[in-house]
Amino acid sequence: MRLKHYLDMNQKAAAERMGISQPTFSRILESAHKKNTLAIIEGKDIKVYGGNFDYKLSFKGYGCLNCNHEWEDSNASKERKVNCVKCDSNNVYYFERALI
Repeated sequence: MRLKHYLDMNQKAAAERMGISQPTFSRILESAHKKNTLAIIEGKDIKVYGGNFDYKLSFKGYGCLNCNHEWEDSNASKERKVNCVKCDSNNVYYFERALI
């Protein structure tokens, strides 16, 4: 998706850069579109592994180990101690997630 949509390469050039055929690139791209669309519509996480990439957007917050509730907090930090906003437990962890 990066080669095709972010770098505006045509499928043939993108496939050559990846060392695969254009039909294979087309199938991979279609699969990526379906997976990303499903994740967005169903509110699922999109995780990116491998390669070098820059985080374009990120958010931070906390999660509760007791009730599994997570919430965003723009003031969140590892040092700040908070209780869960749902169950009031102090068994809370800090997280930061990148959105690409």
